[in-house]
Amino acid sequence: MSVSYFKKALASLKEYKGMIGIMGGEPTLHPMFKEIVSLLPNLGTPDYKPIRDFSGYRTARLSRINHRVGLWTSLGDKYYEHFEAIQDTFPYQCINDHSHKGEHITLLASYKELGFTGDEFRRYRDDCWVQREWSASITPKGAFFCEVAGALDMLYDGAGGWDLDSDWWKKQPDEFGEQLKWCEVCSACLPVPKVEARLGVDLVTQAHADKLKALGSKKKIEILTGYDKTKYTANKSCEPYLPKEGNTARIASTNESLKPRRIDAFIVCENYSDYLDEALKFNTLILDSINVVSSKTDLLTEAVCKKHGVNFIVSERIHQGKAPFAKGKAINDALEMVKPTDWVLIMDADVILSPTSIRHLTLNPGALYFTRRWGPEKLQDVPIFLRELRTCYSVCDVDALKAKYASKREAKVEGRIGNDVEHLPFGYFQLFNMKASALKGLTKVYPEVSDTAELDDKIFGFEVYPKHKIVSLPVPEFDVIHLPHGMFKENWAGRVSPTISEIREGKISMSNTFVCIDKCQYQGRVYKVGEQLTTESIDVPFKRFRRV
Repeated sequence: MSVSYFKKALASLKEYKGMIGIMGGEPTLHPMFKEIVSLLPNLGTPDYKPIRDFSGYRTARLSRINHRVGLWTSLGDKYYEHFEAIQDTFPYQCINDHSHKGEHITLLASYKELGFTGDEFRRYRDDCWVQREWSASITPKGAFFCEVAGALDMLYDGAGGWDLDSDWWKKQPDEFGEQLKWCEVCSACLPVPKVEARLGVDLVTQAHADKLKALGSKKKIEILTGYDKTKYTANKSCEPYLPKEGNTARIASTNESLKPRRIDAFIVCENYSDYLDEALKFNTLILDSINVVSSKTDLLTEAVCKKHGVNFIVSERIHQGKAPFAKGKAINDALEMVKPTDWVLIMDADVILSPTSIRHLTLNPGALYFTRRWGPEKLQDVPIFLRELRTCYSVCDVDALKAKYASKREAKVEGRIGNDVEHLPFGYFQLFNMKASALKGLTKVYPEVSDTAELDDKIFGFEVYPKHKIVSLPVPEFDVIHLPHGMFKENWAGRVSPTISEIREGKISMSNTFVCIDKCQYQGRVYKVGEQLTTESIDVPFKRFRRV
């Protein structure tokens, strides 16, 4: 169906009070599906929280038939591709992935071939479940009183349906006219056998088999022979294809079609190779690909990437305009080079992911997902913490470590020297999909406001996405570990904190003396390059000073 004809179909239903559904075949396969959906009102009320059981979600949120807009689908790749738009638009979704033992009614059988008289057939026809409980239909060839009649007209190149005038859907059975001829070659209303849908085979009578062969059809069919009408009963249900479990069986519990297909991680890491080395020992077990971005002179980080088999990317703009650490520009350089098409995870080099796989969840690609981080509070704890973590990580038993090391319950940034428990959409964990509507029209995916690690991730985490689409993953299940490095803002303009080797050797005294690296005014005094400042404050302008 063309988009222009779809518009005309919608216009013909302007005063119609029932549900308007789109179906196929599989409607998400339409090459203009996105444009067609955009013509419908956004009536969906999606819950952007991660979904563990999509069948249960469908039953709880997408099964109410009193809505005006619906989608009939069997899931699949295109549903996954358009997931955000589908959830935003369709409050009702009739989903059937055909993985169950449901049965399809024999439809392609004429009453004459089955041995019914005209009077017998008309009694069955006038009580047909499709007419009584199901829908009229608009195809590219016009409007039909019955979905099956419309499909048969398409299949057998019939004369087409009614013009899409404003009154077509008000017609009564005595006005169906020539369309009733399709009932004569349809067996939906008759007592006929069923076939398990998973077999992909249809039972047909000989006349239909001959017509299908003439059309060059590749449909798998079996010819219905030896029919005995006393063995069957006429169907009365509008959902004859479902098994005894009913609607709860529409989607198989093993259906993985909506789970994340691929997750590409991006880490900006310069002169931080020791922390990266420790984190990659764990994170390479979880992710499809890890892309580490640094400057071309950071040979140690490049060597660590080679050691762990992850992608090392050189950013030409990480120090553009003498910037000390332009994180946003580095991320965009990497995104442009890798060109990910599915899920992207922005994370820090000192973050270790939860061993629980995100792939167990159905995520809405329109959302930005974040999680909570915790870790040892003291620098001295880092080496022993890592040693203890290695022994329990593979069995997903980190609760004991969390009780031992995550002493702070809330983020209290002021005066922070160790590690706070934080639960914010910051750059330590930002999971998003490249197909998100929030990213449409952006010249750069990630903000490039700051010359340091101070602002770009906060802007992305709070301003790019609508608030209702900024969503936490379940905690504590997906909590991530943050390895401490020192005072707040310590490394935002480049690495100055002790290495893990220095921590292990006890060389971790944190001086309160800073040296000016760029002329500036601080607390009413002008400092020249090379001048020193001794202070207890954590608000030293880190772009201008470095700890001695």
